[in-house]
Amino acid sequence: MVRFSDRANSIRPTGVRRMFDMAGDDTIQFGLGEPDFQPPQLAIEAFDKAMRDGRNKYTTTAGHPELRAKIASLWHHLVPELDESNICITMSGTNGLLDIFLALVNPGDNVLIPEPYFPLYPPDVEICGGSPNLYPCRFENGFVPTIDDLEDRVNDSTVAILYNFPSNPTGGNVNPEQR
Repeated sequence: MVRFSDRANSIRPTGVRRMFDMAGDDTIQFGLGEPDFQPPQLAIEAFDKAMRDGRNKYTTTAGHPELRAKIASLWHHLVPELDESNICITMSGTNGLLDIFLALVNPGDNVLIPEPYFPLYPPDVEICGGSPNLYPCRFENGFVPTIDDLEDRVNDSTVAILYNFPSNPTGGNVNPEQR
């Protein structure tokens, strides 16, 4: 029998996961956002060509240097000092956020997280020993927080603010006037 760590056992199932489990197999699931269409043919062909050209090997830990440089160039107009050394490619946003929290959060640290939130945000902070501190993203504001909502929650132990848009799960997005 596999024995899981206390850290792994401390992660609580989300309400959504409990509802999925209760619903059973004959239920139509609307929650995972799994596309019901194929990727664009151009993307399929580009992937196929890359595989045939031998571009199927491991890259550096931070991701392929050409991709990192391209991403940096796309953001250079907003962050002039940004270069590929500031970019890390991850398998998904979920993996990337956990990597960030593991790099930044120590036991007792505080991380501000938007509410409503994607179910993995608080457990990711908790597994690093930190405390999630929720800030509201209200419907009447288009699910975008106010500066006051953020300032009211920042304290001496705050090491990060998760501020991502468009938001999962609300779809809220910051418009240019709100930046």
